[in-house]
Amino acid sequence: MTHGNALGLLGIARRAGRLRFGYDTAVEAMKGGAAKLVLLSGELSEKTKKNLRFEAGRYGVPAIETAYTMEEFRSAMGKKTGVLAVCDDGFAEKLRRELPSAEEREEFAYDGKIQSE
Repeated sequence: MTHGNALGLLGIARRAGRLRFGYDTAVEAMKGGAAKLVLLSGELSEKTKKNLRFEAGRYGVPAIETAYTMEEFRSAMGKKTGVLAVCDDGFAEKLRRELPSAEEREEFAYDGKIQSE
């Protein structure tokens, strides 16, 4: 699977019921321990990205800002959103491998500081 096929994997995760959509729902999934990974659209406002990074760090959930637009998320999953919580270890691990390498992205650790994998 290539980077471009990560969207296909998100479509499969959606059909399997392993995604939560939107800011509030993603935060609830993190708070409840269900979220294993949070994906952010590159189109989100800086304030929203900052708030999500804070929440992800607070609950110890990796957060990845993707280059995908909300429209690309909609095309893959049938739902337009800028925030996705992946609630399955297998899907989360596969997505982490399929998305760009750590050198090409920023990932946010538990302490809320930006670090590479």
